[in-house]
Amino acid sequence: MAEKLKRQYDLLALRVAMDLSGDVPQVGIKLQGRSDGQLGLVAVWAIEAAAIGLPERLERSCTTYQGVSFEFPSEILDSLKAVMADSEYSDRPLWLHLAKPIGYLNLVPWEQLLQPALNTPILRLPDFVANPPRESMQSLEVALCGSVPTAKAAFTAVDHLAGMAQHLLNTVPRRTTVHIFCDADLFSGVSQRVASMGLHDVHVHDPAEAESFAPAERQYALTDRSNRVRNPWLLWMREALSGRSVDMVHFLTHGYISRDSGALAFAESPLENQDNRIARFVGASELLAFFTQVGAWCAAFSSPEYNYSEMGLRLLADSIAQMRPGPVLHHEMRLDEDSVALVGAYRFLFGRGGAQPPNSQALFTYCHPSLLEQPKRVVRRKRRAIRGGPLPPLQPEDMISDVYQQAESVPSWLGSSQRYLEQRRSDVKQMKQQEETSSDRSAPTPIDNAQVIEDTLRQIEKTLGNVLVSKSLGEK
Repeated sequence: MAEKLKRQYDLLALRVAMDLSGDVPQVGIKLQGRSDGQLGLVAVWAIEAAAIGLPERLERSCTTYQGVSFEFPSEILDSLKAVMADSEYSDRPLWLHLAKPIGYLNLVPWEQLLQPALNTPILRLPDFVANPPRESMQSLEVALCGSVPTAKAAFTAVDHLAGMAQHLLNTVPRRTTVHIFCDADLFSGVSQRVASMGLHDVHVHDPAEAESFAPAERQYALTDRSNRVRNPWLLWMREALSGRSVDMVHFLTHGYISRDSGALAFAESPLENQDNRIARFVGASELLAFFTQVGAWCAAFSSPEYNYSEMGLRLLADSIAQMRPGPVLHHEMRLDEDSVALVGAYRFLFGRGGAQPPNSQALFTYCHPSLLEQPKRVVRRKRRAIRGGPLPPLQPEDMISDVYQQAESVPSWLGSSQRYLEQRRSDVKQMKQQEETSSDRSAPTPIDNAQVIEDTLRQIEKTLGNVLVSKSLGEK
C-alpha cells in the first residue's frame, strides 16, 4: 500500500519482507527508485533469515536487554552503498519499508545495522496510505512520561526528563508547553531541576493527583485487547490534561515483550512502586485508545540505559506506527548520550518543514513523506453568493482547519475527535485497497461498508463544525 507514496514523492525505498515460499525462510530486499518515470527496481537481494539473526520463535532469554545480536551481510551492505552512491538519490534520505509478511523483521534495529555504513538519514514508511494528521500551527503541547519501576534497572530519569523538556523548548519554533508525569519518588527531584533550569513552560504534575486510580494488578502477559484505557498512569495523564489537546506523548520507560507483542513497563501506579518482581505492562491497543482520547498525533518512545528489553520497545513503537496515521519516533539513549540525535528529531518533526532528518543510528522515525517538503499555506476556499443570494454555509472541514490554523490551543474534545476521524479514514482506505487487490470479486460488501463508514465520518465532521460555531471557535 505504500507503493503509492513512493511514486507520488519519488522516494528511494528499501523494501524488506519475509519470503516463506521455500524450504528455508529468507528475507527479500528490494531497492526501489524511479526508472523511466516509473517506480522500478534498482537492485534486488535475498538473505537467509538466520544470516540476519532472526529467531524462529521468541524465547524470554533472547528478548531481554539488547537481546538478539542482529547482523547484516557485509557484501550486501557494500553493494547497497555502491548502488546508492551512483544513483540520483545520493543526497536524499533512504526510506525503509517493512512490507508484509513482516514476521520478526520489526525486531531488527535496521538503522543501527545500515546507517553507520551508508552514512545517510533513514526514515520509515508505514505500510498503508494516509494523509498527514492535522496539527496546531500556533502551539505544541507535549506530555512527557517517565517511570522507573522497582522491578527493572534504575536509570537517571530526573536528568533525562528535565533535559528532554529543555530540548523541546529550545528547538521547536512555536509556543511550546511540556507536561511531565513521573513516579512519586522522582517528583521532587524533577520539580527542583525544572525550577533551577528556569523552564517556565514546563509543568511537573504531582502524582498525588492520581490517588483515585487503583494500582494496576500484576500480570505476566498482556491480556486486554479491548482498546480501553485502564492503566492508572494513562488515566492520570488523561484526567490531568482534561480540556487540553496534546500533540505528542513521549514515554521514557523500559520495554517488555509479552508473547509476540511489545509493551511499556510502568510502576504499579504513580504513587506506588514497591513490586520488585514484575512491572505493570501497557500494550499497543491501550496506547492507541489513549492517544486518540488525548488528541495526540505524534508518539515517541525513548529507550533508557539498561532497558530491560530494547527489542520490546522497538516492537511496540513499530506496531503503533503500522496501526495509526501520524509520526512515531523511537530513540535509543545509549547511542545518543549528548542528545544530538533527539534534538535533530524534534527539529525535523516540529520545525515547520525544510529541516532535514537527523543522520543517526540512534533513531527510527515513521512519518509521511510530505514532512520533507516546505509546508504549503492553507488557502480558504472562497464562498461565492449566487445571483446576489446569501453566502453558502462554511464547510465543516474549513471550520476545523480554522481552529488548527489560528487558535492558541486546540480543545481536547476536538483533538480527540480529529484523531478518531483520521484513524477511521485510514481504516477505510485500507479496506478499499484490500478489496481492489483481492482476487475474489463476488462480494462487494467491503466496499459498501467502507462507503457507509465514510458517510458516517462526514456526518461526524459536520456535527463538529456545528459545535465549533456554537462555541464561537469557527468562523460563522
